[in-house]
Amino acid sequence: MEKETVVVTGASGWLGRSAVSVLSGEFNNYRVIALSRKKSIYKSTDDIIYMTYDDFLGNNNEITGLVHTAFITKNYIEEIGPLEYVNQNSKIHEWLISFIKMKDPKWTVAISSGATKQYVDKVETNLALTDSDLYGKMKFEEEEALLGSEIPNVAIGRLWAASGRYMQNHKIYALGQFIEAAISGNNIKIASKDPVYRRYIDAEDFMKVLIMAALDNKRSLFDSGGIRTSIENLADEVASFFNLKNSTEIRVEFGLKKSTQENSNYFAKSEEFTKLQQKYKVIDRSITEQIERTSIAVMSNLGYKNDK
Repeated sequence: MEKETVVVTGASGWLGRSAVSVLSGEFNNYRVIALSRKKSIYKSTDDIIYMTYDDFLGNNNEITGLVHTAFITKNYIEEIGPLEYVNQNSKIHEWLISFIKMKDPKWTVAISSGATKQYVDKVETNLALTDSDLYGKMKFEEEEALLGSEIPNVAIGRLWAASGRYMQNHKIYALGQFIEAAISGNNIKIASKDPVYRRYIDAEDFMKVLIMAALDNKRSLFDSGGIRTSIENLADEVASFFNLKNSTEIRVEFGLKKSTQENSNYFAKSEEFTKLQQKYKVIDRSITEQIERTSIAVMSNLGYKNDK
């Protein structure tokens, strides 16, 4: 019996690679078409076919599912400017809508962000928007388009904080910064000693829950969950992990900068996600295991050879 086909967009990115890994592992009853803007460095197999978006235009395969991760992330707003940022993401949005009309997938998974909540909160309370809110605004518009589509099953997950062995641009994430410092043998520096909390989940585990929800529910939109920890504790855990691993003396240093209320509550309600984890038997990885897996990505990004 021929396998059904699932398309993954943004397949060369952190979440796209996580999706390909999960689909070819736990959900190996699918054939995966992994799309990226540039020709992939990965070799295609019978069950994972890497191609560019242009290559895909002539593809006549019937598509069962779509895992949509492609998006220009928030850190590029300043680099390419707000107008170009909107332009590039608008093209991705247009491609998504065209794909849905042409291929009519039975289910779709999409990755959104906690930035959408922050954007909506600002709009509802009449707070002034800035260029940095463009990310949340465009993600919100993507959510609305998918939830308003005729796709039978849609699962959208707002990702707040994640870890994982495919993390890219690790320097923009606290966990990635801490691990890079530890790998380099430097003390871990935190700007503030005020309590700041996150919920961390491995990106592949997050993807598992999303795919299962898409196969199970008609419409779902939820925040990510995971292990709740303070940034101080996360830094301590990273230092302890590398001290034990490399017999070093990495310490955590604190600054005097005050945290903002927004940053100190950087996670949303996770009860629904926790229920889905329990339903689908996806167990949270410990902070130590998340650090270990993320260090694989950071070491790769820094040019270290790693056999895992």
